[in-house]
Amino acid sequence: MRAGAAAPRWRYLVIAIGFAVLAGTRWLDGDPLWAAVFALAVPANIWLAVVEGRRAAEEAPLPAADPPPGVLAEALDGHRRRLRQWRTVAAGCAAAGLLLLFAAPAAGGLAGAVALYAAYRAHRSRRAVHVLSRAGAR
Repeated sequence: MRAGAAAPRWRYLVIAIGFAVLAGTRWLDGDPLWAAVFALAVPANIWLAVVEGRRAAEEAPLPAADPPPGVLAEALDGHRRRLRQWRTVAAGCAAAGLLLLFAAPAAGGLAGAVALYAAYRAHRSRRAVHVLSRAGAR
């Protein structure tokens, strides 16, 4: 790599290798159409790796500045409110899922999945509250 060049995005290179393997297996299976389709995806992903690497290098984050007064406290209040909301949604969906599990198992499973997602979002909000509390927001 030349000096000053941006590093490629490795995920696109890994995907390009996967497409190359797929093209090879399709070719060996005797399906030249799909082999060509997968072979065309290889240079496209290599191009994406280079372009996205350059774009990421150009859009490097600026150094952090101190936020204006009151912004941390306002953000902390918002995350605490979201934490309460997601916990309420998680508890309600879990209760509804348990009740629906006996009447309509598919709906109970769906309510359980929504409850798990709400619990995940509550966890993320709780982590944000913890970080903002440590940063000095009151």
